[in-house]
Amino acid sequence: MAAADVEDFIGQNRLLSDFIETFRGVSESDKHWKSRREFLFRNISNYEEKPRVDHLLALSMVWANHVFLGCRYSPDLLEKVGEMAEGIVVEDAPVFKTRDELIKQQQQRVNRHTHTHARSVHAEEYRDNATHLSDHVLLQKSYTVLKG
Repeated sequence: MAAADVEDFIGQNRLLSDFIETFRGVSESDKHWKSRREFLFRNISNYEEKPRVDHLLALSMVWANHVFLGCRYSPDLLEKVGEMAEGIVVEDAPVFKTRDELIKQQQQRVNRHTHTHARSVHAEEYRDNATHLSDHVLLQKSYTVLKG
C-alpha cells in the first residue's frame, strides 16, 4: 500500500480506522504512528480476533522499535516483521550502528592515531638526525676553513 492507498483505505473503512487509531501510543510521534498505522492496516486482516490483535500490536511495536529506535531482536522475529512491513516506505529513517560496528570504528581510530603518532616520532627522529648531521658538516667545514 502506498501512502495514498492507505488514506483511501482509511476513508473507505472508517470503523476499522477508528479502531486502529485507539492503538496509537501517547508519546508516539506523527511520523512513527503513520508508519506503524500502515503496518497495522496491512496486516489486520490476518489478526482480527482479540488475542491475535494483541499479537499484531506487539509485532507492530517490534517493527517500529527496530526501525525508529534501533532495537535488536532475534533474526527470525526481524525477518517476520520485515516481511509484514514489506513495501512500507519510512522517510528519513535513522541509521543505527551495532555495538560491533562501533567497536570496530573506534579500533580503526586508535590504529590510525597510533600509526600517525609513530610516523611523527620517526619524522622527528629524522629531523634531529638531519640537524645533527648538518651541524657536523658545518663544524667540519669551519674546521677546514680555520685550519687552512
